[in-house]
Amino acid sequence: MMQQYCNCRHVSNGYRGTWSHSALSVLLYIIWVLLFNNGLLPQIEMFFFSGSVTIPTVIVKILFLLIIALSMLTLKNAIMPKQFFLFITIFVVCLVASTVYQIIFLDKRFFTTLYDIEASYFFILVAPIAFAIKSKINEFMVEYSISLFGLLSSILGMAQHFSGSAILPTISLHGYYRVWAYDFFGQMRAFAFNNTPAGLGQLLVFAAIILLEVKFIKKPILNKMIKTLFVAIVFAGIFCTLTRAIYIFSALALVTWFVVSKWPRNRAVLFLPIIYLVCGLGVIVLAPFMHELFSSVGSLSSDRTLYIRLDEWRHWGAIILNNPYHLLFGAGITQYHVTDYTAMIDNVYISIVLQNGLVTFLVFVMIISAAWNYSLKLYMSCSSPVRTAIICSMAAYPTLFLFELDQVKYFMLFMLIVMISCKSTFRSVRPHRYSDTDPSKMPIM
Repeated sequence: MMQQYCNCRHVSNGYRGTWSHSALSVLLYIIWVLLFNNGLLPQIEMFFFSGSVTIPTVIVKILFLLIIALSMLTLKNAIMPKQFFLFITIFVVCLVASTVYQIIFLDKRFFTTLYDIEASYFFILVAPIAFAIKSKINEFMVEYSISLFGLLSSILGMAQHFSGSAILPTISLHGYYRVWAYDFFGQMRAFAFNNTPAGLGQLLVFAAIILLEVKFIKKPILNKMIKTLFVAIVFAGIFCTLTRAIYIFSALALVTWFVVSKWPRNRAVLFLPIIYLVCGLGVIVLAPFMHELFSSVGSLSSDRTLYIRLDEWRHWGAIILNNPYHLLFGAGITQYHVTDYTAMIDNVYISIVLQNGLVTFLVFVMIISAAWNYSLKLYMSCSSPVRTAIICSMAAYPTLFLFELDQVKYFMLFMLIVMISCKSTFRSVRPHRYSDTDPSKMPIM
């Protein structure tokens, strides 16, 4: 199933500039990793500062934007697809309208609303900037660092699960940082350097696909043995998260990997997220009946969390539907446990409608569709282990959104695939009709 990869990952990838350009690229990627593994920096801080977290996440985000701005000074041609620009613009307009409504009619404080928008949509709003810094991040750096970090995180996660100990702190000194949902019916869920077990699972799925694709040594038999060992370690870590949504997510990512490996240029891949989403809705409907069949599995077969979610969805859905203005502009309620306007929803789609209204939700769907479409074009024009892993993860995320809190990692992966993509045209090792084409012009849709 191994593919022939295009030679664009073997060229400079943005490293023909000065040493300062390379340093900015490495720093940009380090900060991306810190934000993707949102518990890594707090754990480092708690280790050095006696359990305290002194650097808020928003400061790291500002630094991320600052480095992107400095990187943009070295590039002249920043081209963003018109469709993506249009959707982001409409999304901003919807957020402004929703904010005005909530401040005037719901008496919500301006800075509280601003914080909620930053916490919920930061990576959606900054995603277009990625088009201005194409080829700034070296793909080999991503490939091997994510593989290594995934293996280390998996080993730590297994140690947490089997020892029954968190090993790392689960809450900072003043409560700014905490690990959520690490106790599952008395069992320790693996979370490693993330603030949730689900966050670890998303990282490990990304790393697993890279490990399936990368070639470690030239000898086929030894390469297969090493790869089997590494992939087994990572999937053992995924199991130790004890998170059924992640099990579904990893299964869908593997199906996508099989499909794109077997039929790498098939346009039917475009519709995989929709197929998966329908299957995910089917799981929600059938889960109570399936519980009876698998009740002997133990805590993993418990339907308690499912019914909690269903009750929450019905409760908050009724609030939206019973007020046409809430349906249109949102009720300003989020899933982040910082302000007084919070709720446990565990569903990205309902959360967006509840926070900012139906129109904002519809535009959000358009944005994730545009991001998927463009990412798939980039992959088809030039495949590689990292791009394959990104595509496999992105295809499964719309289904994960049915059970998860946020969409942050989806757009972070989208930014990554854009930032590692060649800025210029390239030739493929295995030529096809898109090999010398601007991805935005490829007729997938």
